[in-house]
Amino acid sequence: MFCKSCGYEIEDDSKYCRKCGNKVNEDISTGSSVVRSQVDKKIIMVVAIAAALIIAAIAFYFLTSIEESPDSKVNNSSFYEKIV
Repeated sequence: MFCKSCGYEIEDDSKYCRKCGNKVNEDISTGSSVVRSQVDKKIIMVVAIAAALIIAAIAFYFLTSIEESPDSKVNNSSFYEKIV
């Protein structure tokens, strides 16, 4: 059977979980829902981290690849020559 608190697999006759120390109740089921929810949480976390890394990589690419043309700066002397 599985611990209701942490999902760790424990022996059927255990009174306490060896991993988290919580008392094991008699009515604990096989724990498939606990394990499934933990797996779902891990998958969501991995997808969120991957998405954040992809967004950061795209932002870094665009920020480092932008080149300013000489005419785009107001402090450029050729800018003032064109106006006059």
